[in-house]
Amino acid sequence: MQHSRLLVLVLFGACGTDDAPAPDATASVAILPTTGQAVTGTGVFERLAGVITLELDIANAAPGVHGMHIHQVADCAMDGMAAGGHWDAGETAGDPDGHGLPDGASHVGDLGNITISADGTGALTRTNATWTLDGSATDVTGHAIIFHALTDDGSMPSAGARHGCGIIVPDLDPA
Repeated sequence: MQHSRLLVLVLFGACGTDDAPAPDATASVAILPTTGQAVTGTGVFERLAGVITLELDIANAAPGVHGMHIHQVADCAMDGMAAGGHWDAGETAGDPDGHGLPDGASHVGDLGNITISADGTGALTRTNATWTLDGSATDVTGHAIIFHALTDDGSMPSAGARHGCGIIVPDLDPA
């Protein structure tokens, strides 16, 4: 009987531990709707072992497939138009626009598409080896994320109207 109690305590204690390493830097974004829209969302960029991953959740959006991009400027004024064009830190050679989808030739701001379900929600996860959180030219902070009205096919310069916008800001304490 004594051995079984000890085993239960050991197993119970093991369930409470989390051996996953904590990110060493993070940044956040809160997506707010532009005029006449309802889309909202939250996202977190985490640097773990030198690689940045974005986890983004969207709500209150029109169902369907929508393009998402990181834009040049951290400004959501004028219904997101103040955010400028897509962010391209110059890593795409041979294409003056550099626009594409994340799995092919694309610029650093291409997030691809997010699928929004009938209940108005969707999630997007992206990892990009070019992104940083270190103040360099490839730092994701100091930019805006735009949720677009249309699907991004990877070839057009825009995925339509800007239905949501959020500014990427560094987190002071990643814990």
